[in-house]
Order: sequence, then C-alpha cells, then structure tokens
Amino acid sequence: MCWPAWVFDASFVFIDTQSYLRAGEAIWAVIGDHLGAFATNEALVKGSQGGNASNQAQNTSNLVLDESGGSTVGRSFSYSALIYAFYASIGIWIAPFAKAFVVALFIVCLVPAMAPFTTWGAIALVSALSTLPWFVILLTPDIFASIPILFGALLVGPLRFAKPWIAWCLVVLAAICTTFHYGYPPIAAGVSAFALFWLLITKSLKLRFVIMCAVVSLSGPAINYVASGLVLSDASTTPQRLPIPLARSLEDGPARWYLEEACPTAGLAICEAFEGEIPSNISAFLWDENGVLSLDPSLLARIRDEEFRVLANAFLAYPLQQTSSLSKNAVIQFFRIGTHAVNAAEIVEPEYKSRKDASHVRITQLLHGISPVVMWLTWAAALPIIIVLCVRRLTREQTGIVLTVLFGLTVNAAIFGGLSAPDWRYQSRLVWLLPLMSALIPAFLAQRDATPAAKHNAR
Repeated sequence: MCWPAWVFDASFVFIDTQSYLRAGEAIWAVIGDHLGAFATNEALVKGSQGGNASNQAQNTSNLVLDESGGSTVGRSFSYSALIYAFYASIGIWIAPFAKAFVVALFIVCLVPAMAPFTTWGAIALVSALSTLPWFVILLTPDIFASIPILFGALLVGPLRFAKPWIAWCLVVLAAICTTFHYGYPPIAAGVSAFALFWLLITKSLKLRFVIMCAVVSLSGPAINYVASGLVLSDASTTPQRLPIPLARSLEDGPARWYLEEACPTAGLAICEAFEGEIPSNISAFLWDENGVLSLDPSLLARIRDEEFRVLANAFLAYPLQQTSSLSKNAVIQFFRIGTHAVNAAEIVEPEYKSRKDASHVRITQLLHGISPVVMWLTWAAALPIIIVLCVRRLTREQTGIVLTVLFGLTVNAAIFGGLSAPDWRYQSRLVWLLPLMSALIPAFLAQRDATPAAKHNAR
C-alpha cells in the first residue's frame, strides 16, 4: 500500500495537512500545561495567578484563532494529536505505514480462512493499483473513512463468530479510527444501522452487536465533547466545525431564499454578520477574506448554533428543491473518483507549509494525468462483484457483507457530497472497497461450496 512513498520519496499532502499539524502542536501544549499545573498543584490557583494558566490560555487561543486573529477551523483532536506526535518524535514518514497496518488488519479479518492463493494475489493488486495506496500515504485522516464500513462488513460476516477478545479489539480500534474526523461518526451510525437491520432480518441479531455498534458510533462525539471541554472550555461534539451544510444549501438555493425572507425580522446571527448580503457561493461563504472565518469567534459560534434551525426551516419552505439538490450532489459524488486531490510536496518546519520544487510539481502533474486511468480500472474491477451479487451466487452472509459496503459508499456520498460538495477525494478514499469485494470472490465461492464442517473450522 505504501509503494508511492518509496518510489517518489516525497510527502503527499492536502491543504488540511498543515492545520492538523498546527492543531496537534497546540493540543499537546495545552495537555502539557494541564499536566504541569497538576504536578505542581497550580491547578488550584486562579488563572490570573498561575503561570501555567496563562500559557494554557495562549496555547488554547492557537486553536481558536489563526495567526491573523481570525477564527480557525475545528479539526479532530485525536488525529491532530496523533499525527503531530509522529511528526515531533519518530517522524511523519511513519504515519502512512501505521495507516496501512490498520487497514490491512481489517482486510485480513474479512478474508475467509479457506481463501485460495488467487484471492491474496487479487488483494495485492487492489492494494497497489486502486486509489487505496494514494490515500494511505496522504497525510490526512481520509483513509480511515473506510474503517467504519469495514467494521460493518465484519459485523454481518466473520466478526459474529470471532472470540470475544478479538471482536472487542476490533471494536476499540474501529472506534478510535472513527474519532479522526467529524464526518466519520455519521458514516459509522449509518453503516451500523444497516448492519443491525441485516442481522435482524436474518435472525442473527444479539445485544452485544448493538453495544458494539454504539461504541463505534458514539466514541467520536463523546471524545470530542470531553476534549473540547478541557481544551477549549466549550464542550461540543463537533468543536469549531464549519457550517458546511448551511453553505451547501445557500449555494443550492433553499437556505438563501429562506434567509432573504427571514433576515429582516428573525434576528439570526448570519443576518447580523453579513448584513443581508450573504455570499451564495460555498468558497466565498467559507473561505474568502470576508467569509465566516473572518468573523469574531463568538459570532461564528452563534451561526453554528443556529445552523440546523435555519436548515430545517429552509427544508420546510422548499422541500422539493432541497431534496433534489442533495440527491443530485450525492449521485455526482458517488461516481467522482480519481487522484486529483493528492499532492506531492515537502513538509517545512515550523509553519508546516507545503513546499513544492520541480520534482514535486511533476509528481502532482502525473497524478492528475493518471486519474482517469485509475477511475476506469477501479470501476472495471468493481464490476465482477456487482455481477456476482445480481446473479445471487453469494451466501446470505456474503450478500450482507457486499451490501454493507455498498450502503457505506452511498452514505459517504450523501454526507460528504450531498451535504458538503462533490470532491474528488471524498469517494476516492473509499471506492477501492468495491475492487476489494471483487478480489474476495474466489474466497466467497470456495466458502459457499465448502462442507458445513469446513465452514465451521474456517470460522
């Protein structure tokens, strides 16, 4: 999976890489101040009198405000802390190998014990030629979006027959991976709901499976709530998130139409912030110099608090238009894949900014050039499992595994494409799961045709 790191000898980054590293540095500084205050008993001293308290306030402001004093974007506490720990200690080069190990572990757990040798060869091809390696080496948490989907597939498949300690180790690992992005708990919740429904209709549902799904789905919001309360003194399940669904609805129309009518009398923060001239373009609303990140943090917090009320009212006012735009963007997202989002660069201290020389530019151009090839290879490799599924050559358990993966891809497209905006990386980081299912066909067929005793031993 990590062959691009060896071949090109470069770091592969996205614009978010820098903010994760900066947030990680501030998080560890706040943790250090908390530990220092506890060790010296300064936690009992009022903030105005404790030296560590002032340092903590300064480090906390690094998470809330950027260098120019504007509001910052919230990032996963767990992933930011982890990636910075790699960066500051062993070296950031270890991150892709750690990601590859986690993904490989879930893949191996999904492969039946009686899998023929051809299955492993096919899995190796998927690992090398699909979008998988490019998102394993990308220094963002994108690849971990696959883990809640793989967990759901395992739950309707071999995880039901695993020893309890193995099952719970995978649950804990999946729960940790789900904390790495605000969008992953909704994916986990959707996939878990489908997996539990499948177990219910196949009469295999047990209480422990419900508990497992709850742990995986709720760990992210719980950790964010506790961590934000400690670090930011403002507990939230999605601290400092951008109002992206609102931006999506503004561009598509419903939220903009609703606010044009409501702003004069509603007393909404967004009306106050933009004085009736609300940007209707996602990029302008979120990222421009006069967008939401330029606002006072308290005003942006009010916009976040009111976001879902505005969206609910916009939906009630324009239900057909809102449903149509969400569905259209979700469909576009499902099929938009490639390697456009991956950029080769060098991470530079201490700003963590990406620097490109001539060789990095050429690598990025190569990735753009091969993107259509990767897309067609991926869909061609996904076709066999779709055919086998449609002709009903799979067992009930195997059908559940494949349908769970398909449902996970659909949920991802709806959340990230429908509620945000279709982007090359959102589906590309997951679409390799379909070629993986095709690679498992020989193992599935061998398992289907095995004797009951052989199936029991394989489990």
